[in-house]
Amino acid sequence: MKTLDTLIFTVEKIFCVAMCTLMLSIVSLEVFWRYCVGTTLMVGIQEIAKWSFVWLATIACAAMVSRQDHIAVEYFIKKFFNRNVQDAIYIITHLLVMLFLISVVVTGFRFAIGQWEMRATSTDIPKTFVYLSIPISMSFMFYHMLVQLITKTRSMRSEKKSEEQ
Repeated sequence: MKTLDTLIFTVEKIFCVAMCTLMLSIVSLEVFWRYCVGTTLMVGIQEIAKWSFVWLATIACAAMVSRQDHIAVEYFIKKFFNRNVQDAIYIITHLLVMLFLISVVVTGFRFAIGQWEMRATSTDIPKTFVYLSIPISMSFMFYHMLVQLITKTRSMRSEKKSEEQ
């Protein structure tokens, strides 16, 4: 399970670098073309840059969840609660967030598929492709949180066994 988590994180990193490179290339080429040639390079190229930014942001959020680099308010929990309560809060919050992620994934896929007929104005590409970024990244987040939850419960069990001995 941890190996798959690492593989998904590696794919996320590579994907983010690719989206950043695509976005930077498109914007740089467009700026160069406008100021040196005096015209726009391609009508829909700015829309592709925006979509690559959306994909970059959502997949990068999933990668942050994988490494637990997301925003968390742990200061007060560690200051005011003992270890057992901290562990319970950790499990409850992870389960609640995972329920939210499941609901976003289900409704997100339905919504994205429903947008197949809606086309982007300048590129004539279905908007499904940009809307799929949300449920796909949320699926990755769900898996990362599931791995973290399993790892935490296993460590809690091993700590409990060592205390009993």
